[in-house]
Amino acid sequence: MPNISDFFQNNRIFETHFVDNLLISIFQNTLTIFAGVPGTGKTTLARILTNILTPKEKIREVSVNRGWSSQKDFIGFVNPLTKRFHSSSTDIYSLTKQMNEESKNEEIYLNTPMSFIILDEANLSPLEHYWSSFYNLTDSTGMLEVKLGHNETIKFPNNLRFIGTINYDHTTEELSPRVLDRINIIQLNKSEDINFSNISNSKIKNIQLSFKRCIDFFELTDNNQIELKIEDKTEKGYREIKNEFKNLKIFISPRVEIAIKRYITLASKYMSDVNKPLDYCVAQRLLPLINLQGSENKQKLVLLKEKLENNKCEISTRILEDIISIGSEKGIYEDNFNYFLTLSNV
Repeated sequence: MPNISDFFQNNRIFETHFVDNLLISIFQNTLTIFAGVPGTGKTTLARILTNILTPKEKIREVSVNRGWSSQKDFIGFVNPLTKRFHSSSTDIYSLTKQMNEESKNEEIYLNTPMSFIILDEANLSPLEHYWSSFYNLTDSTGMLEVKLGHNETIKFPNNLRFIGTINYDHTTEELSPRVLDRINIIQLNKSEDINFSNISNSKIKNIQLSFKRCIDFFELTDNNQIELKIEDKTEKGYREIKNEFKNLKIFISPRVEIAIKRYITLASKYMSDVNKPLDYCVAQRLLPLINLQGSENKQKLVLLKEKLENNKCEISTRILEDIISIGSEKGIYEDNFNYFLTLSNV
């Protein structure tokens, strides 16, 4: 199996492990979030990736609006009088109907590229409301079913992925614990050596991986069908970090634990830096759970930072330093240690 980053041109503008992480995160999770302050290239990166991975007719870009409260805003609704389905302006319904037709023939859907939906400014409305129809997809690997009302049902294999972009300010909604339990949050910042202005259409190599190849490359099978293997050193580091989260009274759910082990099992095969798989898991799955108030938590976070440093988790350490720094400053955020404050211009 080739190195995942070989799918990109040799004169790539990304570090290899950065690309590996993007692809593993996106394919192993139904919804992946790109987070950061405005101007960090979140939407541009989502467009580049989706255009590399699939043809344009299998991509929908949705600008989320304030006030969305249910799937009728996101997909559409069934008129109770006419019993007819009315699609929303997002055009997601036409994409899912196409997937529904493809699902009737295994050879067709296995050899067809996956579909992607970009949710631009995904937290302008509560995700758990307008995205509720897709919650159950996050724990499934077989044929999936979305009920739209009055016998209107769409079925498709697990070949649909969402990429959301979020900012964090007074105009946005917080991500609920239920959402955080199901997603990876990839934090982008302006200090990253990523120059999107150097990218042109001529530099984008369209690879259009079939669903079957994605299943093989990214191990998109039931958990009981793959062996989750983590090296002893990484396992020990994870237990140390997990224990510090326990001291912070932050619960790590079985769903998150399985997601972390799946990620590390695959990422360890491709990332040359043996510390990066655990580092990315902590940064994207665990640090977003931090939302603590009170000065007594600062020292506990410092102890967590020491464990991250000991395990050479550079990305996680940098994010945690920002969390501690913001909560240590005098002002309205004093003693407020919140991951999402690192995404705002405070």
